[in-house]
Amino acid sequence: MAVTLKQIAERAGLSVSAVSQILNRRPCNFCNEERKQEVIELAGKLGYRQKFADKIKRGDTTRTVAILKRTHHTSEIDQLVIRMLNLFEAEDCSCYVVSLPKNSDVIARAQDLIDRGVERFVLFGPVWCDDEESNCRQFQELIKLLVSHSCTYISYATPAERMVLQDFAPAVVKTVEFFRSRVGNNFKMLLPLQGSNREAALCSCFPELTVDEVREKYIFPLEQSALAALGSVDDIVRYGYKVTGMLLDEEPQIKGLYYMSDQLALGGIHCLCERGLVPGKDILLAGFNDFPAVRYCGYPVSTAAHDLAALAEALVAESGSTAPCKRVIPPEIIIREKNVSLK
Repeated sequence: MAVTLKQIAERAGLSVSAVSQILNRRPCNFCNEERKQEVIELAGKLGYRQKFADKIKRGDTTRTVAILKRTHHTSEIDQLVIRMLNLFEAEDCSCYVVSLPKNSDVIARAQDLIDRGVERFVLFGPVWCDDEESNCRQFQELIKLLVSHSCTYISYATPAERMVLQDFAPAVVKTVEFFRSRVGNNFKMLLPLQGSNREAALCSCFPELTVDEVREKYIFPLEQSALAALGSVDDIVRYGYKVTGMLLDEEPQIKGLYYMSDQLALGGIHCLCERGLVPGKDILLAGFNDFPAVRYCGYPVSTAAHDLAALAEALVAESGSTAPCKRVIPPEIIIREKNVSLK
């Protein structure tokens, strides 16, 4: 049951109106600053919580955070959000977790949160439009809105002046080295042709080749529009099944497939098994994210696991700052030649 001003007044030996004036930081000359502080501390110990509306009107700090994410984000993002909520709670911050479907009016939603007294924002991108140009434009509009209202923000993965990201380049290099040691250069990465850091890392493994030559020889291109249309894990798995079949039709002798996510690899495993190929024996597989269903699927899939603890700590720590920030958190690189044991 919420503590009342009357209960605080009785414990403090003051009138209700006096306690109200003190807790609402209104000018009063009936007690000194030390006595005022005692009342404020007593209210805190008793669990008194002022209404946000009152805090906003006074311009007080609300210690409120909004985490904006897409409705269909991966399970890793959901786990990361849960870790962040625990850390924010330890800092006595209140949180909104806002899941936005595609083509939402994120600007209007952010303005509503600002009007509710939200001071910090954690932005999980890319934002929520069908095409990349609209995504970039809306994201920049969102940043301008937050800055204009003196809100702080931190972006995860989406490029911004303040961002936390993971560098998957070392995982790509190590996994490519593993593939080459087992199957030579007879492998493909399944990636969109967009100049990503994964593509750059792949190119670094073949310094004698141009980017176009690497793309031609080692990348099976995925359509960005097709990836953007994937709304759930089921959709991603089905797409992995589809593109694996297309790749095998073009190159039936391929010996290594490096997917852009473990979820895509899960669909690929189904396709390979239907065609009589044994993952890990007839063909090497790798992905990203250390998705549990792939980890224990019965076939070895190398991967790069998110350091969720480090990511959560960085995002929470940076959410209240305004200084330029680019914090890079390395993932854990996992090379699997055998199936994960359940013992």
